[in-house]
Amino acid sequence: MAEKKNNSKKKAGGVSAYTLFCVVIGIIGGVFLSRYSDKLEDAGLDSLLTLPIILIWFYLAYFIELIIHETGHMVMGLLTGYKFLSFRIGSFTIMKENGRLVRKKFKVPGTAGQCLLSPKETEHPEDLPFFWYNFGGVFFNLLTGAIAVTAAVLADNIYVVTAAVIFAVSALLTALVNGIPARISGVLNDGYNIRLMMKDPAERTVIYKSFLANARMYRGERPEDMAELFSGTEAELKTEHGIALSLTEGTLHLYRHQYDRAEEIFRSAAEDESVVQIYRMEAKCELLFCLVMLGAEQEKIAGLYDKELQKYIQITGKTMIARKRLMYAYYLLFEKSAEKAQAEYDAALKMEKTYPAKGEYLSEMDLINHIRSENAV
Repeated sequence: MAEKKNNSKKKAGGVSAYTLFCVVIGIIGGVFLSRYSDKLEDAGLDSLLTLPIILIWFYLAYFIELIIHETGHMVMGLLTGYKFLSFRIGSFTIMKENGRLVRKKFKVPGTAGQCLLSPKETEHPEDLPFFWYNFGGVFFNLLTGAIAVTAAVLADNIYVVTAAVIFAVSALLTALVNGIPARISGVLNDGYNIRLMMKDPAERTVIYKSFLANARMYRGERPEDMAELFSGTEAELKTEHGIALSLTEGTLHLYRHQYDRAEEIFRSAAEDESVVQIYRMEAKCELLFCLVMLGAEQEKIAGLYDKELQKYIQITGKTMIARKRLMYAYYLLFEKSAEKAQAEYDAALKMEKTYPAKGEYLSEMDLINHIRSENAV
C-alpha cells in the first residue's frame, strides 16, 4: 500500500508540472494575442491556414532547444571538472574515440537526448560537484528563453515577435519538463535527479559509479573487469538508482553463464512496483532471457513476453546490443527458428562499428557466441 501511495504522489507531481506549464503557456498566449491582435490580423497570421506553419516553427524551435539543453549539460559539466564522453540527440551520437570525434548510434527510451561526461576518479564521489552538470541544460533553456522574451518585447516586426514568442514557449517547455522534479516516460528527469542527489550522498555515489562505468566501457573495458564498481553498500542499494547496481550484478552473472543466480536478481526488480519504470523494463528483458536459457515452461515465458514488453524490446532493439542477445536466444531456443536467430546475430555484428560502449559490446558478443557454440548453429 505504501508503494502505491508513493507512486500516486509521483504521478500527481507530474500532473501538477503539466498543469503549471499549461497555465503559464495560457498566460503568455493571452498576453501575446491581446497585445498584437491587430498586427496579427494585418499580417494574415490570425488565419487557420497559418497554424501548420506555426506548428512547424514550434517543433523546429523545440528541436533547437533540445540541442541547447544538452549543450548546457556539456558546457556546465566541463566547467566543473568533467570530461567529454558523448553527445546524443535522438539516436545520433557523437563521441570521442582515439582523439577524434566519431559518429555512433544509441538511444535510451524516454529520453530525446543525453550528454554523458566522465567524472574524475576519486575515493570520495559524494564530494564531487553535481549541481551544475545536472542543472546546466535547464539553465541554458531559461537563458535562451529570456533572450527570446526580450526580443519579443523589444521587436516591432510582427513576424519577429511571433517567432520569438514561439521560441520562448519552446524554451520554457523544455526547462519545465526537465527542471520540475518528475518521472517522465519511466525516466527520472534532471530536477528529480538533482533533488535526490541533494538529499542523499549515497545517491551521488551510485550515479558516480554509473558515469565512471560508462566511461570505462566506452574505452573498451569490459563490465566483468570492473565488478568492484557494481558492488554497493546497503545505503547505496536503497537509493532510487541503486537498483542499477543490482541489475548490473545480474548481468555479470549472465556473462558467467550463471542464469539461475541472475534470475533471482532480475525477478526481484521486475516485480517491484517501486522501481523506476525503465529499470523494471530492463529487468523484465533480462528475466525473459534467463527463463529462455533455463528452459522454463512455455506459459511462463509467454506470460512475461506480453505486448508491453514486446513494444519495449522492439524500441530498444534498434540500438541496444543486449536486445540482440535476448532475441537471438529467444528465437533460437524458444521459437526454434534458426533463420530468425541468424537475422539477430547478423544485426548484432553490424552494431560493432556504431555501438558506443565497446566493452559492453565485446561481453555481449561473447555471450551470444557462447550460446551459438553450445547449440551448434
